[in-house]
Amino acid sequence: MAFCDLAMFHYERGDLENALKSFVRARDYCATVRHTTDLCLNVIRVSLEMRKYSNITVWSNIALKYARQNTDPLVLSKVSTHGLAGWQASINHWLQAS
Repeated sequence: MAFCDLAMFHYERGDLENALKSFVRARDYCATVRHTTDLCLNVIRVSLEMRKYSNITVWSNIALKYARQNTDPLVLSKVSTHGLAGWQASINHWLQAS
């Protein structure tokens, strides 16, 4: 997917703002649950580096929603490996405190 390739190009160059924009634009073109989950994890990674914590909450919800709809072991392992459910609770608690 061209938007993901463009986003990775920006990410590798350190242009996080354009990387985030390209990843978000790529969501419209995701054809499978695996694509959507990978996209969400990439958005979460860039948002974490940019310290946009509200983005992490939104995109972790999206990733968890798609992971629950799927039985693909690769998708489930990516979501559980990154511990999105635990991250989501921690970030929500941190955002409420600040």
